[in-house]
Amino acid sequence: MKKILKGAVVLLIIAAMIFSTTAVTADTKDKPQMHAGGTNSPKSFIQTSPSTTNRGLLWDNGDPDLVNSFVCQRIGLVGWADLADDFHLEKKSTIQKVIWETVDTTDYTWAGTDDLIIYQYTPNGPGPETIMLLEVQNTRQQVGEQWGKPWYRYEIDLEAQGQTFNLPKGDYYILLRPYTAGNTGMSYWMTSPPPPGSTSESYFRSDYWSYPDFVPGSGPFGAPYDVSFKIYGTQDFSREINRPIIDFLHNHPNMFPILQQILVLFGL
Repeated sequence: MKKILKGAVVLLIIAAMIFSTTAVTADTKDKPQMHAGGTNSPKSFIQTSPSTTNRGLLWDNGDPDLVNSFVCQRIGLVGWADLADDFHLEKKSTIQKVIWETVDTTDYTWAGTDDLIIYQYTPNGPGPETIMLLEVQNTRQQVGEQWGKPWYRYEIDLEAQGQTFNLPKGDYYILLRPYTAGNTGMSYWMTSPPPPGSTSESYFRSDYWSYPDFVPGSGPFGAPYDVSFKIYGTQDFSREINRPIIDFLHNHPNMFPILQQILVLFGL
């Protein structure tokens, strides 16, 4: 009896493996791939980004680890695929420049512009949009080749274009998305080593890939990944006096007249 049960279990496992393989093949055979790498083992940390002398490094999400890269691009008038990763600001900061790295297929006709979107942080991924800059002028420099595709470093210099913006201290998600007016080709955002002890991961969204809302990347990509980017700017070192009181009044504007009366009563 035990031998019969063991044999049945083995047959079920084999059937499940065959079914899974068939399902994956049927779902992706007519679509471009969501990733450009995927099978490389993690390599040593590689320093590739240029030094920046006139701006401080506010956040470093790591240089490319050459393990994988995932589609993030806008083609034509509609979004094709969005990828967002989290970052933290220790103080109120002015964002002046961002850098990230990709591999692009040779038929991806980059238009010389990119989208930069900042989302509020939530434990379940990107929340409401805080900053949205679409088709911002930038530069792209080829720095090598990886997985048989050109390897590019993208850079948006917000300060040079007069489009810097301020963010309060806290946590956010950022999306950096190359734009093309064409209808072919793929741009893949390269992965980076996760920070020590971190359990965070990038989030993915794409109507084309049947993910209309942001989901953890470990779903469509099979494992959690961070992506490579750096944020440069300046920090505001002024003291934030009575910040809790200011936040309270901002969220409860009806209390401000009452506070004024209390201050008058005490002669303040």
